[in-house]
Order: sequence, then structure tokens, then C-alpha cells
Amino acid sequence: PAVAGRAFYWAADQDEQAAKQLALGIYRKLYCEATDASRPAEIAAMIAALGLDGDAWLAVADSAALKARYK
Repeated sequence: PAVAGRAFYWAADQDEQAAKQLALGIYRKLYCEATDASRPAEIAAMIAALGLDGDAWLAVADSAALKARYK
């Protein structure tokens, strides 16, 4: 999902190790748990659990700059 990809790029700008953990968490939810990990609020919670600011990500999740970067 595109929103998950944007979250990864945002997280990588904050902390590369946290971004890797986020990617693994999203993968696990999508393919191991068969849950929808594409909702921004759920991704924000995952980001917060990694010690990053989930609210800050939500604020830019749909920004044109982040969308352009993910293309």
C-alpha cells in the first residue's frame, strides 16, 4: 500500500533502524496476520511504538512532497 511506503520513507528520515522495524511490522501485519496495515492511524500507532512521533507522521502522511517522493 502506498501509505505504508510513505510511512517508511518518513520513518527512514527520522531513524533508519526504526524504519526497518516499521517495514517488518507492516509486512508481518499484511502477510502473516492478514490484517490491513494500510490505515494511517494504525501505521501511526506502529510508528509511535517504535519511539517516533506518530502524530507528526499523520500530519504529513498525505502531503504532496511525501507522495512525490514515494512515486
